[in-house]
Amino acid sequence: MEEQTHRAKLVHSKHRGWLAVGMIATMGLTGLFFTNTQSVSAAETTSTKQWTQRSVSDIEAQINASDKKVYDIKWGDTLSTITEALNNVGISTTMNRLAEINHIANIDLIYAGNKLYLYGTGADATVTVKGADGSYQTYNLNPAKPVTPSAGVAAATQSAAAQTATEATQTPTTTTASSTSATATKSTSKQSAAALKKAKAQAESEKKAAAAAKAQAEAAKKAAAAKEAELTALLNGENTDAASTLTTKRDAALTKVANTQATLTAAQGKFDTAQTAASNAATAKQQADAAVTAKQAEITSAQTGIKAASDKIAATQAKLDALKADADKEKDADATQQIATLTQQLATAKQNLAAYQTKLTNAQTALDTAKSTAADAATKLATASTALATATKERDAAATNLKSAKTDLSALPSTVTAPNSAAAKKIKAQLADINTEIDQLNAEIAKYDKQIAAWDQQLEDIAQQLSDGTSAENQAKTAAEAIDTTDDDATVSAANDAAKHAEDSAPKVKHTPVAVEKDATVNVDESGQTLTNTEGYTKVATSAPKDVVTTADNGDTVTTHTTTVTWHKNVTTKKNVTVNVDESGQSLTDTTGYTKVKTSAPVTTSEQAANGDITETTTTTVTWHKNGTTTKNVTVNVDDTGKTLTNTTGYTKVATSDPIPSDEISANGDKITTYTTTVTWHKPTVTTNTKTINVDEQGNTLSSTTGYKQVKTGTPAVATKTAINGDTVKTVTTTVTWHKIATKTVNVSVNVDEQGNRLTSTDGYTKVTTGAPKTTTSTATNGDITKTITTTTTWKKTPKVVTTTKVAVTKNVDEAGNDLGQDPDTTAYHLMKTSDPVVTKSTDANGNITETTTTTNTYHKIVVKHTSTIQNVDATDVNAELKSTDGYTLVDSTTFDMNPVVAENGDTTIETVTMNTWTKTANQLPGVNLSSDKKVQEVKAQVEDGVGVTIPQALDLTNLDLSKLVAKKFNAMLNEEQANTGHAQTQVVADDTSMVRSEQRAIEALYDFSHDQPEGSVPGGNYNDYAAAGVKASADSMSANAECICYFTLNPATALTDEDTLATQIAKQAFKQYIEDERATNGGHYDSLVNSGFTRLSMGVYVVNGADGTGLLKVATQVNAGEPETIDLSDTTVIDTSDMNW
Repeated sequence: MEEQTHRAKLVHSKHRGWLAVGMIATMGLTGLFFTNTQSVSAAETTSTKQWTQRSVSDIEAQINASDKKVYDIKWGDTLSTITEALNNVGISTTMNRLAEINHIANIDLIYAGNKLYLYGTGADATVTVKGADGSYQTYNLNPAKPVTPSAGVAAATQSAAAQTATEATQTPTTTTASSTSATATKSTSKQSAAALKKAKAQAESEKKAAAAAKAQAEAAKKAAAAKEAELTALLNGENTDAASTLTTKRDAALTKVANTQATLTAAQGKFDTAQTAASNAATAKQQADAAVTAKQAEITSAQTGIKAASDKIAATQAKLDALKADADKEKDADATQQIATLTQQLATAKQNLAAYQTKLTNAQTALDTAKSTAADAATKLATASTALATATKERDAAATNLKSAKTDLSALPSTVTAPNSAAAKKIKAQLADINTEIDQLNAEIAKYDKQIAAWDQQLEDIAQQLSDGTSAENQAKTAAEAIDTTDDDATVSAANDAAKHAEDSAPKVKHTPVAVEKDATVNVDESGQTLTNTEGYTKVATSAPKDVVTTADNGDTVTTHTTTVTWHKNVTTKKNVTVNVDESGQSLTDTTGYTKVKTSAPVTTSEQAANGDITETTTTTVTWHKNGTTTKNVTVNVDDTGKTLTNTTGYTKVATSDPIPSDEISANGDKITTYTTTVTWHKPTVTTNTKTINVDEQGNTLSSTTGYKQVKTGTPAVATKTAINGDTVKTVTTTVTWHKIATKTVNVSVNVDEQGNRLTSTDGYTKVTTGAPKTTTSTATNGDITKTITTTTTWKKTPKVVTTTKVAVTKNVDEAGNDLGQDPDTTAYHLMKTSDPVVTKSTDANGNITETTTTTNTYHKIVVKHTSTIQNVDATDVNAELKSTDGYTLVDSTTFDMNPVVAENGDTTIETVTMNTWTKTANQLPGVNLSSDKKVQEVKAQVEDGVGVTIPQALDLTNLDLSKLVAKKFNAMLNEEQANTGHAQTQVVADDTSMVRSEQRAIEALYDFSHDQPEGSVPGGNYNDYAAAGVKASADSMSANAECICYFTLNPATALTDEDTLATQIAKQAFKQYIEDERATNGGHYDSLVNSGFTRLSMGVYVVNGADGTGLLKVATQVNAGEPETIDLSDTTVIDTSDMNW
């Protein structure tokens, strides 16, 4: 084969010795090594070594042979073939990602000689490589992930680098024997000269490498600056677009504000009208009240006059009756006649008074009706005035909020162009906040628009109510003023005159004084006014008779037995009652936070009291809806043009927006917040590219096939690349192999004996003649032309001569003596020793002697052993191994293989290291125990052995304040659930002994998760026991009717920031397990805590940090539910928990 000149680079590595890499000068492709050239020095030389590209299948086989754990870069590898091989074995990466990891500026200029430590498969695969400072770095192979390595793996690879250096010092040597008896060595002076030359070359190479490293660092710096500029420009562009969108959105919102303000202003007229109506109604009420009061005074005065006149007539008549008796006794006819005339006059006056009384009674009835009308009107006016005041307050609040919103949105940020990415991100966040504010304002505007529309109807209703009330008040006023109480015939005056006339005109009659007894009944109303007619009244009381003794003018002694009967004027009262209820029919005392949804038709009922009064109640039931807030999550699928998609089949997701909230107020007052997430999809396309590559038989690409002959067309190779957006590019490559047509001349020598027979060997012959050369020409199938020049030499047989031949033989065997052939696999066998040469001799039939020197190489079958190690390190110092992880939180865990350790016999040990990175757990709060604490370990063993937790142990391992705080938060959430389901509300018990009992059970539940208490458990102790331990007892205790227990884990990094955060997380998790997880099924815990109707609860909390070696918080809670129980604190009876309904 024709010699080809290429450039070779001898690269010196402190860990690997001298590594040979190179490239064909005519090709532009080189070998590969994954290391930073800052750590090597190089020198260029001329070599005859041929560079041949390794196949993808060879690289795949080497990766699979290591179980996809390690790959040694070989001469002939390229970035593209390694990338293809990694993807073929299930490790996702790209050629650009490999170049990025290794800081390769020119992907056609790469080096060989290092190892790739692989971990994982698919999109999660990583690679560990040697960095510029000799340490190892780990990177993500998946281009969709960040390049940044994890801290834990970085620490582990430092150890791998040290192991690699050790391995380099243990490289075995191999001794070979040649067929020659001896080899001359160079002189010491030549060796020194060579060493000097080599050192000089190395120094020059290191100088070049340093310059290259500096250039590479500057390039990396420029690349980083370019990336920062690109990111800043991208963010500025996004912010500019967002600001433009927000400006439009802001302007639209301001327009809405202005429109709503205009609507609000337009509604002012109706408010003014309603206010005027309210003022007129108040005036009408005052006038009606005045008219009713005046008329009532007239009636009362007239009735007083009637009573006085009636009393006077009665007294006068009694006198006349006495005179008549005397006249009858004395048989005085004139006196009798005169008395009869006067009696008739008094009867007429009394009859006239009764007629006037009837008129006044009718007047009183009419006035009572006017009073009732005025009272009903006053109720309506009060209701309407209250509604008007509420609407006015809402209007003023809306006007204030709209004015404030208009001011807040008057201006966006003055500039959205930032000098760097960090500032651009802040602007982006600010614009996002403004966007949220605008969305919230739009929701508020929608609410106000609905409210203003509701005001229109409400104000009309208020105005109508005010109008009706005003009319009723005017009607009452008119009716009162129209009532006639005039004594048209001067009846009272005439009655008084008749009584006086009778007294003055009574005759004188002889009389013998006697004792007279009389029974008298006086009817009065409840104010003591004498009644002459009890129609329309109900008797309510009768007094005992009262005796009054008087001496009449005629000398009679008169004893009057007077019984007073009290009567109640029957009154019919009309009441209008409004009852507010929720949608379940429950009565409401306050409608704040509710929205009116229905008003029933009025229902009138009558009820008569014992005093005869009738109350007519007209009840209107108003149904209210409890305003709630509902959250909905909506996902909108759009293509990359913004068009909505109903089906994403055949699409690839490319972006997901942050959820954008929008609020809507429903007709029943509920607030619905919708979070809309927009998912952008791309319709993937498939592009097929076809290309033909012409190569020579060595695989070199040909730009022209002139002077070549086609010898083979390869099977088309399909390479498929799928972009992040799902687009697929298929490249179909056909490789055509061409043979370079060559013309060669072959000189052939033919040896014959003197008879013309062809000789295969001229041993034992002597040359006689050589003939003239003869030329023949032939063309091969590949197009090559061969010119054969044949020269025939004639030989004659010479006398026999005995020769001695020396032969060197090398024999390769394993340790059992089995033959390994002439070329044993040195990757599977290791040379242990080479024997001393053994010489044997043999003689052939011609007497020739063969002397054979045999050397035996003994090989050891290499054994590969795998070991595993777990290393725990502190995240703040990855070089420091942790002896204990108590008080730490696991933040990262990575597994990888160390560099193989090779023994003297070639046996290889591969150590798999699991590197766990921990961070110190912060804020060890009161009531949080470490799992390594001796007390924690002792109580765990104690409970697992069936012995319960004592009071001192509970006080030592729990924190009563923490349990109380958790109980308070848990009970608040429980109360809301009980209220929503209409069940009794629980309270946290005040008795500390009950709380400590729950803490004892919480500890026991963590290590023995059962409602059966440990057999050795103390039932609870008596109150003296708790008092002796410092526990405060309270008479406000509780019965223990139901027990609930649960346990769970929390992340200490978020839970231990402060005591309130810890208590909140524990309460929420306990509420989730006891209530939320069982709400749908009414599980046992839910039934005990919500449905049972219990009104007291106690709660215990037990927290262990680092339990079970997880680095997490393990929390157990116990909740007792029961009823209030008053305890005699002087009673030392044991607190018995045996009858608890666990």
